Amino acid sequence: ARSSSTRRCLRASRSAGLGTSPGMTAHARKAGRRPAASLNTALSTSKAYVTRQDANSKATLSPKDFDEGNDILIVDPSGLTLTGRIDLLPFAPAGAGILPRADRALLVEGKVFVSLNGISADYASYGSGRVLVLDPATDQVTGFVDLPGLKNCGAMAYAAATHRLLVACNGAYSDGAAQIAGSGIVAIDIAQSPPAVVAQAPASAAGALPLSNLAVATSDGSIALAVAVGDFTGNPPDSLWAVPLDGATPVKVFDSAEGFAIGAVLYDESRHRVLAADGTMGTPAHLRLFDFTAGAFTATSTVRTNPTHKLPPRSLALY
Repeated sequence: ARSSSTRRCLRASRSAGLGTSPGMTAHARKAGRRPAASLNTALSTSKAYVTRQDANSKATLSPKDFDEGNDILIVDPSGLTLTGRIDLLPFAPAGAGILPRADRALLVEGKVFVSLNGISADYASYGSGRVLVLDPATDQVTGFVDLPGLKNCGAMAYAAATHRLLVACNGAYSDGAAQIAGSGIVAIDIAQSPPAVVAQAPASAAGALPLSNLAVATSDGSIALAVAVGDFTGNPPDSLWAVPLDGATPVKVFDSAEGFAIGAVLYDESRHRVLAADGTMGTPAHLRLFDFTAGAFTATSTVRTNPTHKLPPRSLALY
């Protein structure tokens, strides 16, 4: 059974931001939707990292509870126990009151890369995009990569063939119409020491809408599959784009019927196909499949997901 301190910390973790994506929080509340987020990275059968995006306002005085928040929680999944935390406050992007707000965590080549939303407690101010590099052997932050000009960064995808880590940034909601200026896709070469940005594509290359920080996929690191975020009214709707990182013209893959509908995007390398979770609410939701064998995206089929309960698909993973 879990100890009382563990139960308290798990409850506190939920209140400290687990399961949220700050860039969408206010908008998601208005629409009654819960934003999707990738929260943990399994390192072994007995160790996992869980990102926590906020402080716990009811943290105990004991450091042994690991319930402070603004950190990465270290969990032993085999015993359902909390074993430690990594404080991320010292690594927040520059700016008055900017919190790290760790979003995604991805294990790549023996290191854990953690994207930071970098937003203040009141969501009024945003810092520059940043990705932390952690050594899971020591549970220490060993470095970081700044993403100049980009804000509110989240989803990541790795292309092993080119050692490129792609990061999707949504821009600052507080910038209003100028949000798109801080939105885009960046490629980090992790084979370099230290890792460095080697390519970048602005959201404006794909049109007049910011790109989502909830989803990104890639085949070889040269093209990003990214979602242009629509409006809750459905005009415009979400759209999936293939965005080259060499400056070539992006190609639209498909339009959803609604805004904030496309959840996850996944590239299936073994079958050369793309899967997109089109989680519409007003019309039947589908998992959409596109063939990429010939170097172009061709719609092949759709799968009606959960037709009985009409729960929209939000996340995808290969096992």
